[in-house]
Amino acid sequence: MSAHDSGQRRREGRSHLRRESRAGARAALRAVGAALVSLVLVASATWAAESDADSPLDLQIIVNAGNPVRSVTREEAKRAFLKQMSRWDSELRVEPVDQSLVSPVRLAFTRDVLRMERLSDVRAHWQKLIFTGRGTAPPVVNTDAEVIAFVADRPGAVGYVSRSASLPAAVRRIEIDR
Repeated sequence: MSAHDSGQRRREGRSHLRRESRAGARAALRAVGAALVSLVLVASATWAAESDADSPLDLQIIVNAGNPVRSVTREEAKRAFLKQMSRWDSELRVEPVDQSLVSPVRLAFTRDVLRMERLSDVRAHWQKLIFTGRGTAPPVVNTDAEVIAFVADRPGAVGYVSRSASLPAAVRRIEIDR
């Protein structure tokens, strides 16, 4: 065997080892990817279980004190805020008000009541209705105090505020039924 043949075989051997090493690395990456997917699925299932319909909300849904509604289901609250329900049982016109996109209570409301993962999902809902001429988004205010003032001024208004917000006599909290 010539020195040339011997050198060629060594190079081919190293090349074969590099291919095996790359294949092993790819397999390891696939395993890590599968583990990450599993972790995400477990976390999602945990979040879904924690945000079950029976769990208490970290916010208050409020109506005008003159509105006879005492409680709503989460589905009714969702329909009211997405303007899929135009009148309360009392025939008052439903007038929802939203908080700012940067408000933590808005994010909690979007996840817990509307059952939407991202604020962009809500924005897409409104853009679709606006584009098709079938609706407009509710007014948006920046603070709990502004939500309270809006609801106090309109008999059919509904809004949401943080759990710690103090409510004046002009508005009242409604319960969320299961």
